This record gives sequence, C-alpha cells and structure tokens, in this order.
Amino acid sequence: MTLELETADAKTTTCDCCGATTHTVWGFVHEQGGGARCAYFVNWAEGRSKHPPHIALGYGAWGDGTTAADRRSIYAELHSGRWQFVDNGAPGEPPGQVQVFGAPLRARDVEQDPRGGEVKETLDFIVRADDRLPF
Repeated sequence: MTLELETADAKTTTCDCCGATTHTVWGFVHEQGGGARCAYFVNWAEGRSKHPPHIALGYGAWGDGTTAADRRSIYAELHSGRWQFVDNGAPGEPPGQVQVFGAPLRARDVEQDPRGGEVKETLDFIVRADDRLPF
C-alpha cells in the first residue's frame, strides 16, 4: 500500500515545566486513493530537554460520519535512536486530544492489535516523510 503525507500546521512554544523551546507539527497519513489512515502530532524540544521526542497517532477511520470511537490514540517516543510505543501522551498535549484521537491503546497491545504492523509502518513513514522533523 502506498502512503501519502498531508502536512498541516506547526507551532513553537516554551515548555511550562522545563522552559525548553518545543516544536509541534501535525498532519495526516492517507492511503493512496483512499481515506486518512491516521492524524498525527509530533512534539520535540530543542537542546537537552527532559522530554523525549513524542508522536501521537489518531489511528483509524477519519472523515464524515466518523467519531473518536472509530479511532485509537497510539503513542511513541524516541529513546536511544529508536521509536518505542508508550502508554502516555506528551507533556503539553492538547487536553481534548483523546476526545478526537480516540481511547488510548496501551503500548503492549499495539503488537497484538490486528493492525500492529500497519501502525509501525505508518510511524516509520511519518518519520521519513515529514521533512519538518529533525530526526
């Protein structure tokens, strides 16, 4: 399946807890000729922040007639040069994000989910294809 990236907006802020300059970019991943596979947010801080780079995926059906019940929130963080699924959202994440992205899927359950391989493929695609990312 060929994937396509649709970049959306970006913002730069200051972290409330550590004072680091933080960046957030977001967008969608589409299946070629089909609908959105997921929406995503990527957060990272400049310099030596205590917060690792973080990706939040709203994975599942998007578009007219869909709700958060049709999606799951899936999170990953960059540790030692490798993306790992985690159970939590990023610090400073929008408070209503779960109401849009769907109920969180625990990291250990991503492997067992029928679409677990597809989720990994999508995460790798975002990291490679979104040229706004510094890693």
